[in-house]
Amino acid sequence: MKRLSNPKSKACCGMLAIVERSEIIAPTPSGHIPMYVGEGRKRYDVPVEYLKFPKLRELMMQSQEDGFLDFKIDGPITLPCTTDTFDQFLNQAKTRSIKSEQ
Repeated sequence: MKRLSNPKSKACCGMLAIVERSEIIAPTPSGHIPMYVGEGRKRYDVPVEYLKFPKLRELMMQSQEDGFLDFKIDGPITLPCTTDTFDQFLNQAKTRSIKSEQ
């Protein structure tokens, strides 16, 4: 995997890293899962702990039903929702994660 000499990933929503599609893909941080969202396939590195949230599982199941995701294949997770919808989910997940830590 190539290294980023000048990474342009943004810190958003806590530990979440967003990488623009035109850039060289950065390695996924430990404890995260890469997911591609929307028509532009924007990459998000999502904390594994967010998998416990029903909304993310619902989006993944919808992706499987729509033919975007096959759980038997080792490949990228692509979610058909818009990036705005996914950003809203991430903000809610971050808020819930912070509350559960307190």
